Amino acid sequence: MTDLSIYEGHTPGPWEVVWGSPDGGWYIESQFNGTIVCDVPPSADAGDNGSPDARAIAGLPDILAYARELEARNAELVRGLESVVMDYAMYGINVDQYNDAILAALSRAKGDGK
Repeated sequence: MTDLSIYEGHTPGPWEVVWGSPDGGWYIESQFNGTIVCDVPPSADAGDNGSPDARAIAGLPDILAYARELEARNAELVRGLESVVMDYAMYGINVDQYNDAILAALSRAKGDGK
């Protein structure tokens, strides 16, 4: 899994794609405080909303927020799977036929497997 903590402290979003950087390309500006986040060189396939690279970079705050939300939901699912496994064991329910699938899913959810 990706360690989302490496993005802590980034310039607050939302970010906007703006034309007119000093190198004649696009730049990304924080709508929160006007900080220029980065310059993006011009590209042949740029449209009115900027190059695909500029749009992808500008979307980072939203993508990061969504990734954090998914990470939290994943943690809930892990807790739920662990609870199911514990309940089965506590009540002596034979789930041998499902054990491998449950443990594999739990391992993937924790980032231990592929």
